[in-house]
Amino acid sequence: LPQAGKAPEQTTAIVDAYVHRHLPPAYIPLPPADAPLLPTAPPGPIRIAFLVSDTRREAASGRLENLLLQLPPARFHTLVLYHESLSSGNKPAQLSTLLADTPLGIVRLDDDTTLRLLDTQQIDVLVDLDGLGINHRLALFQRAAVAHKFSWSDSALPLAGGIPCLHGAALWPEGKTPAGLTLLPGLGEILDLPEMPILPRPPDHPFTLACLCTPVHYSSTSWRAFARLLAHLPMARLLVNLGELGAEARAFISKFFTQEGITPERLDFIRATDRETLAAAWNQTDLGLAPLHGPGDGALPLGLWMNKPWLALASDATWSRRPAAWLHALGLDSCIAATPDDLPGLAESFAAGTISIPDDLRQRIREQGIGNPQAAVAAFAALIEQHCQGIR
Repeated sequence: LPQAGKAPEQTTAIVDAYVHRHLPPAYIPLPPADAPLLPTAPPGPIRIAFLVSDTRREAASGRLENLLLQLPPARFHTLVLYHESLSSGNKPAQLSTLLADTPLGIVRLDDDTTLRLLDTQQIDVLVDLDGLGINHRLALFQRAAVAHKFSWSDSALPLAGGIPCLHGAALWPEGKTPAGLTLLPGLGEILDLPEMPILPRPPDHPFTLACLCTPVHYSSTSWRAFARLLAHLPMARLLVNLGELGAEARAFISKFFTQEGITPERLDFIRATDRETLAAAWNQTDLGLAPLHGPGDGALPLGLWMNKPWLALASDATWSRRPAAWLHALGLDSCIAATPDDLPGLAESFAAGTISIPDDLRQRIREQGIGNPQAAVAAFAALIEQHCQGIR
């Protein structure tokens, strides 16, 4: 636990959850003799299973950890199906196994074997957390004999295959919610945002743009548009987050910009993979750049949390609505470009100070409950219980 980099209060909460769920009752302190009696819990908690193949992604947002920590144990029994290695080198996976009531490794099991295993677990609700991620198990998910199933990812693309999805209500125009979609409040995200200081930029710093989502989210179309933006702002620099990628990715991106007429000396690279490091990276920037297509990742809300805006492209595509929806939710429509050709002009306006950004974005996030994992988990729990009425 200390190696996971958790704050002391978080470590204590995790240890408490583990002790009360897994140690024999004799080791749990008894309440005082005169303590008031609690109401009798309803018979049988809902058995909810989460299917995940990338706990590092989950650690970057805090979603799975908060679900496992905060779903009331009297009402929910949590299972996690890991389609990835649980080796000691995978610290996010190791951490979540402490929190789940029943952790199950399935990475070495084929679909038929896994389905037989699931049949023994009496699962009421199965939630896929990967969507169309690289190592998804949607075929397994579809075949599982579970009463309630949802795919909860940053796009609703699995709907096209007839898979029910969970998605944020703010991502859909009113009255245009497709069949098979269950809406979560707001943006439908559970985020654990770190309390890190927002530092002012030094007065003589170069104007710094940033691509802090991991490179997999940026297509060649995005890189080319950003090269045109740098050409339009010859004094600007670009900070690129490589995430877990290394020298080969850095060389590839540098070569791409060189071919577009941007010298590598104008590029800076970091490797940020956790919330705290990403938040600190936003303090080094002036303006972020969201991927032109796709949802991006946890770096985007972290930027707003650190009071750093980013430019995004308006999109009607179900898989690309998230960046502009985040900006709209916080009143930052001036950061939304109608076309890629509008990006250089918007960035120039920011650099010149003609577009101002409020200095209370963190407070706005708090007021909307977006960065409140407790409220988000409570809303999720209520939705699941509503769906499960009548089956228990």
